[in-house]
Amino acid sequence: MKAVIFDMDGVLIDSEPLYVEMLKDFFIRHHIRFEEAELAAVIGSSHQRVMEIVRDIWIRTKDEASFRRHYHEYENGEETIPYQMLLNPHAEEILKWLKDHAIKMAIASSSPMRDIEDMIQQCRLASYFDVIHSGHEFSASKPDPAIYLKTMEDLDVPVKDCLIIEDSFHGIAAAKAANAYCAALATPYPMDQRLADIKINDLLQIKMLIDKTDQE
Repeated sequence: MKAVIFDMDGVLIDSEPLYVEMLKDFFIRHHIRFEEAELAAVIGSSHQRVMEIVRDIWIRTKDEASFRRHYHEYENGEETIPYQMLLNPHAEEILKWLKDHAIKMAIASSSPMRDIEDMIQQCRLASYFDVIHSGHEFSASKPDPAIYLKTMEDLDVPVKDCLIIEDSFHGIAAAKAANAYCAALATPYPMDQRLADIKINDLLQIKMLIDKTDQE
C-alpha cells in the first residue's frame, strides 16, 4: 500500500456521541419534541441525511421556515468542538508510523471543511496529510464514490495501492464503489459494516494490513 485515506468522524475522532448531544440541546432549546431513539439514525449519516432527519423531527412541532432559519444558525454557530478530547487514542501513533514508512495520507470526510480544518489544527495533525477533501465539495455525498475517486487522483496513487479506513455503511459503500480496499473500524454503535473487505478493532492494526498486502 502506498496511501491510506481516512474518514474523520468515527475513525480519527469519536465525535458521534457529541453530535447527538448537540442535536438534543438544539431541539430542547427550541422546544421541539423528539424521541431519543430517533437521534441514533444520525450516527454514520451524511451531512445531507442528518439535515433531513432533523427536519423531519422539527416539522412535527414547528414549520419548515423556522427549521431552515434555526438549522442554518445551528450549523454556522460559533460553538467550539473539543477535538483534542475526541481524538482516537492511537490516531497520532499510526499517522506517525505511516509517515515514517513514506506512505501518503489523506482525509475524505463528509463534514464541512471548516470542521476538518478545526480538527487538524486543534490536534496538530497538519503535517501528516497530503490531501484533504470535504464532502461539501461534491454534488453527491457518500455512498457516491466521488470524494474517494478525487482523493486518490490527487494523491496520484493507483486504486490498488490505496487503503481506505471507514466506519459507516455509506462510507464503506463509497470506498467499494471506488473499487478500493476498505477496512472498517469497529464502533460501539450498531453499524452495518458487511461491505468492508476486513474489520479492525484498532487503528494500529493498519500496520498489519500494510505489511500483509505488501507481502502479497
